[in-house]
Amino acid sequence: MVNFRSASLLANWILFLLAFFEPPYWCREGNNNGYGDCGAAFEMRGTAADMEGNEQLYPYSGALLLTVSQSASIEICCVAFNFLYLLLKFADDGFVPRLFFYPGYKQRQHLSQILLLICIMTGIVLGNTVYNPLFRMLLLGTMLRNFQREFETFLKMVS
Repeated sequence: MVNFRSASLLANWILFLLAFFEPPYWCREGNNNGYGDCGAAFEMRGTAADMEGNEQLYPYSGALLLTVSQSASIEICCVAFNFLYLLLKFADDGFVPRLFFYPGYKQRQHLSQILLLICIMTGIVLGNTVYNPLFRMLLLGTMLRNFQREFETFLKMVS
């Protein structure tokens, strides 16, 4: 099970880092070689706020690395692997819900992971991926124990 946890953690890191390589959600509508409206938007030039002419209106790194369909495929594969990992953990507990959802930390972790995976898949199916980067970050947070400890300390300090 340890090897699968490492692979699941890798899948979650890939999901998290996907936000840096996929087209932004605000320009996915059209079909400009699979990049949505991003290709056209990033090439737009005009007068900038400092009145300089012929400036890029949307500065970016210069390369769109993944198309909309490629990023969706990667996202679906990583989410499916995470579902498989949770199913294997459930099988490891003998398919007994009271063991898989043992009260306390384990229950919160498993419930939040399942809920976040469902939210990500719903966003993909409905075509509304605005919140998916946030859900991916939270999903990664459910796998990192030090992050969880620091987050709980933060919540205690806020209240």
